[in-house]
Amino acid sequence: MGVFSSDGTVSVEWDREKPLFTAGDTIRATVTYIPKKDMTIRGVTVHVAGLEHTFYEAPFLGFMQQHSVPVFDETVVTPEMARDMLDLSSADSTMTEGKAYRFPFEYTLPCRLPWSVHQKDPYYKDGHKQCEPMHTNGFNAVRYLVWINVEHGEKNEDPVGVPFYILPPEEGRYPSEGVAEPVPAPLEPVTTEGGSVPFFSNKANVKMTG
Repeated sequence: MGVFSSDGTVSVEWDREKPLFTAGDTIRATVTYIPKKDMTIRGVTVHVAGLEHTFYEAPFLGFMQQHSVPVFDETVVTPEMARDMLDLSSADSTMTEGKAYRFPFEYTLPCRLPWSVHQKDPYYKDGHKQCEPMHTNGFNAVRYLVWINVEHGEKNEDPVGVPFYILPPEEGRYPSEGVAEPVPAPLEPVTTEGGSVPFFSNKANVKMTG
């Protein structure tokens, strides 16, 4: 299963059965990009990001997005690294239709994560464990995504994101300033409806319920 864009398909192979992590975990994964047509590329970039969205309520309009703040945003595959992975000899090289191009990476998640991850209220903790694409309390929501951006001769394709999920620390152990970060406990088994984790692109509309 993957995310479809106008020019290709993106999927991520994780180093575990499901993309479930907690603070301090190291993500080891491979992004696969399959173009829908031959195209000359100028560069490929992969990065891991967490974005926290804040919403406000407008009368008669429901919830409206106010602003987004990056929690973290790390480039894990640079254009130079991508060329080496693909064994490309020049900045302008051709991707072949239907061929799978793979970009492995590692990234250690920061130990300090958004307040919404560390809510001690069981309602918010259970919300994370349900493995929804967006963790939300009605006014704040956090998305965690692995992005790939393919720049090619015709245009720059919009970045396409595949989600992963961060669970709160176990046993009520929450990081705080001036206190050493605890070693993350093993993750509890988490199931999703139908036994699969949903994927979505960054173009998906944000749908909030009050």
